[in-house]
Amino acid sequence: MKDIIKIIGEHSVYDDAQLTECPSWPEETKIEGNLRHWEKEIFRGKELIGSIWKSESGILKDVDYPFDQVVFVMEGTLILKPDNGKEQHYKEGDIFLYPKGFTGLWKMPTAYKELIIVERNTWDNQE
Repeated sequence: MKDIIKIIGEHSVYDDAQLTECPSWPEETKIEGNLRHWEKEIFRGKELIGSIWKSESGILKDVDYPFDQVVFVMEGTLILKPDNGKEQHYKEGDIFLYPKGFTGLWKMPTAYKELIIVERNTWDNQE
């Protein structure tokens, strides 16, 4: 994790107090848990956007996710279970690609926090 902090820098923007609570997930998305979640966009470049996202523990169902995102796990553990594939486990310090079109379960056994990087045009067209 220290290596990624060298790349993204240490800054108060990563403090949870800087995050804004997001609207509740639709009921058909929530499988288990309260799943309150927070987010803050931390950079917006010409081509990429970076955002910090934090969630309470629980399980979400994602269907045909709309874009690729690079994920850096900052805190907690994430288990992805694609409908048509093998379960994948990620922990603090891991970096992975969450692919466009993913359908399956997003399991967070404890509170979870990540930095995501996405292509700006795709992100802006989803908001």
